[in-house]
Amino acid sequence: NATNSLEERLKAMAELSRQRFEIERVQIKIAESIADEVLVFAQKELDDDDHTIRTLSR
Repeated sequence: NATNSLEERLKAMAELSRQRFEIERVQIKIAESIADEVLVFAQKELDDDDHTIRTLSR
């Protein structure tokens, strides 16, 4: 029946959209986690540089 077929296709499209949304949500969490790690690393580098500058200027 054509109506059933259309309904099934619409349900499948909705499920794909839901899955894509879920994947994007996970990708955002991963990107945020990487950004946090980069910030921690950058701050450590800045602190090390600051310490080196203070040590050299004595």
